[in-house]
Amino acid sequence: MAAGGFLFQLIGPESSHLAPKLLDCVSNKPEVKHYCGQALVKAMSPRAAAQAGKLAAALKDNNPDVRLYAAAALGQVGPHAASAVPALGKALEDPEVAVRAAAADALAKMGANAKSAVPALRQAAFGANPELKRRIETALQEING
Repeated sequence: MAAGGFLFQLIGPESSHLAPKLLDCVSNKPEVKHYCGQALVKAMSPRAAAQAGKLAAALKDNNPDVRLYAAAALGQVGPHAASAVPALGKALEDPEVAVRAAAADALAKMGANAKSAVPALRQAAFGANPELKRRIETALQEING
């Protein structure tokens, strides 16, 4: 646990190349998965666009924690991760509410680059709980300007 906390303190945007290892940690190290997931999100920035493909692929992982942190990390990359918009749109159908919320938040941070996800966002709003619906509405506002 101490090592996980230390990792989070040390990591920053210069560590984006560690995304695959951090995703593996979330998946395979249950005792520190949240430290690794938070470190992954912290390491992402617009300069981490090269990681968008790996993060988008992780949205299909069997582990919901991996999907959650991958979506959140894509949000940190923002508009530079526009190639992940289709995968994030699909993540709006995830069985886990937290993953759907993280996908909506990521799409919001991509702004107009996420226009192709508007139909998926509108569909996801049907039957959504109030918090998820609010996040979807925010995403739609950010995308539509």
